Amino acid sequence: MAMTEIEAEKKLAKHKTKIYNKFYQAWKAAPVFCPFLNCEVSATRMGWSHVAGLSKRRTPEDVHRRLDMLKYARDIVRQSGTCQEIRADHSGNIHYEFSNIVNFKGEFDTAKRYKKVRVIIRKTPRGECLFYSVF
Repeated sequence: MAMTEIEAEKKLAKHKTKIYNKFYQAWKAAPVFCPFLNCEVSATRMGWSHVAGLSKRRTPEDVHRRLDMLKYARDIVRQSGTCQEIRADHSGNIHYEFSNIVNFKGEFDTAKRYKKVRVIIRKTPRGECLFYSVF
């Protein structure tokens, strides 16, 4: 039986709350050290808004997938020895992309399979290292 739009929205809201409480709050409380950048990476509202689709229109499926990937992001940053991509934006921020292959199992996509998970860290002109995205 197909889920109604209201049921799907409730399921997504519940998933967001669970991931925010379990993973994102822990990251906010204890930043993770990034060896490549030689700095502590903090989680902020900006990163949460980007992943959870609050600041950018995302499909519910994309938001679920990104939320499920969030549990791998800290370890990817912690183990970062190399950087896959570096780019600057118009505000002077530098975006660093780190990735790893993980044995991915999401809450709604339950088939285990190896998947490349990418994490974007934003370094501000003031030198702050902030979690920005996971995909």
